[in-house]
Amino acid sequence: MNRGLLAALPTVLIWSWPTIFIKFLSTDFDVVTQNFYRYSAASAFLLAYTAIFQRHPMVAAWKDPRRFLLPSFLVFVFQIVWVQGIYLTTPTIAALISKLDVLFIILLSSLFFASERRIMKSRYFPLGFALAFGGVIGVVLGRGASLPTQFDLGVAFLLLRCLLWAAYIVSVRNLVRVVDPLVAATVVYTLAAMMFLPTVLIFGEVGRITVVSANTNLVLFGSGVLCVGLGNAFNYTAIRYLGSSIPAILLLATPFLTGIFSYITLHETLTMLQVASGLLLILGCWVIIRRGVLE
Repeated sequence: MNRGLLAALPTVLIWSWPTIFIKFLSTDFDVVTQNFYRYSAASAFLLAYTAIFQRHPMVAAWKDPRRFLLPSFLVFVFQIVWVQGIYLTTPTIAALISKLDVLFIILLSSLFFASERRIMKSRYFPLGFALAFGGVIGVVLGRGASLPTQFDLGVAFLLLRCLLWAAYIVSVRNLVRVVDPLVAATVVYTLAAMMFLPTVLIFGEVGRITVVSANTNLVLFGSGVLCVGLGNAFNYTAIRYLGSSIPAILLLATPFLTGIFSYITLHETLTMLQVASGLLLILGCWVIIRRGVLE
């Protein structure tokens, strides 16, 4: 199998969980405090791994940290905006609007990278994308949820999140062409965690972890290692080998997988519309992979 797909598929599985974790933690942590500890956990994990297995590339990368500053700042601002958007709206709306980042990624990628334009010029690309995005809408709205009748602050945060994420992904696309993906992810998320430090000291509650339960702290730090650390390490690798558009499109499958995981862990039900939409979504992703990657 294509090396990029081997990295993209675990990313899809891992990133089906963040919204669940963030909503769970929102009852105990404010936005800034949650972000600081999750990013710190991811940074510590990645630093430990690269210190053991990729020490020399990591040392070389830290000699010129300036090239990592743009993606670090973008993901720092993105994380604040995204979590705030989730706090201010419902999981349904957050899941649906956040998938619009694919459109921004496709647009920006086509402007900067010729290889991305080649994939998007394929006659199968519009069909696959239409099937996949239609599946997303069906999965998200399949339980009778409705879209907001008016534009509110939560929606505004989520739309800004889409633009920030697209800009971040394009900056990562440039970075991983010259830096090992795992090393790049380590430096970017370490710098981002450092950016959160003064923010949490001013606006957050650093001591909050001492008053919540051990299980809550396990979710806090564990989700940081899994979703921020491992998830981004896999995504950086996928971007290096597949470009920025294909991994983003594959991530359209996350709402369906989130529904499946909720069914398994929380015993939530999946409607027939959600199941059918999920199959449609998977078919759309398969069309794009089959025609845009494997051939």
